[in-house]
Amino acid sequence: MENKQGLFHATIVAGGAQARKKKGLELAQSLVCSGPNPPCGVCRDCRKAIHGIHPDIISVTQFMRKEDVGVAIKVDPIRALRNDTIIRPNEARSKVYLIEDAQNLNVNAQNALLKVLEEGPPYAAFVLLCDRVGALLETIRSRCTVELVEEDPEHAFSEAALGFARAISTGSELERVKYLTAMELKKPDRQELDGFLSDVERLCQEAVLSSVTGQYPLPEMELLVQSLPRAKLLSLADAARQGLTMTAFHVPAGHLLGWFGMQLSL
Repeated sequence: MENKQGLFHATIVAGGAQARKKKGLELAQSLVCSGPNPPCGVCRDCRKAIHGIHPDIISVTQFMRKEDVGVAIKVDPIRALRNDTIIRPNEARSKVYLIEDAQNLNVNAQNALLKVLEEGPPYAAFVLLCDRVGALLETIRSRCTVELVEEDPEHAFSEAALGFARAISTGSELERVKYLTAMELKKPDRQELDGFLSDVERLCQEAVLSSVTGQYPLPEMELLVQSLPRAKLLSLADAARQGLTMTAFHVPAGHLLGWFGMQLSL
């Protein structure tokens, strides 16, 4: 997990929520393990890691307000994490920082994290868990190794995103408007909106990638490629990513979905 410059340990684990969490904990366990073949699973450090009580495996959530957990990671928790790296490990050779839901890092938080990735002490290790690598700035990605894990079966593309793909594939603006209006009437909460936008972004990106090989994991991906040019699909993916940023500012669902639907007409 050491970067090319050998200055620090930093890894991005991207994929399904449960899969990335499992892999992240395995990496953290490996870094604190005191056995000969990490992770040995039997040493004192491994046992503590398995039970979630190792003092040198630290979650970013301990620096966050309760209302922000799972929603947004702002700059202050990352600054607090950065300050914490000054303190040497309690028991292990490494001090591991788990940054769950790293896709929720805002730009200021990512820039603050970049500083500690570049200048952090050699004993500090960082494991960033996210649903997609593209949610992180290139400056962050270039300083980390990347491990991709499988999507959780229960966290495949949502029916909302797949339904939207089918609606826009008809080529009818009316169908698109009707679909988004129906979504608005259901009064989706922040989590539902984030899930929808995240899945639309990923669906469009994977549709473009699949168009290169001609192998489509889902019929909706093929419909998208047949209905929209690649440039438009990438533009829609970018709009979905912008929408995810907007939800952090509590933009009303109706306004957000209306804006998102308009992006197809641009």
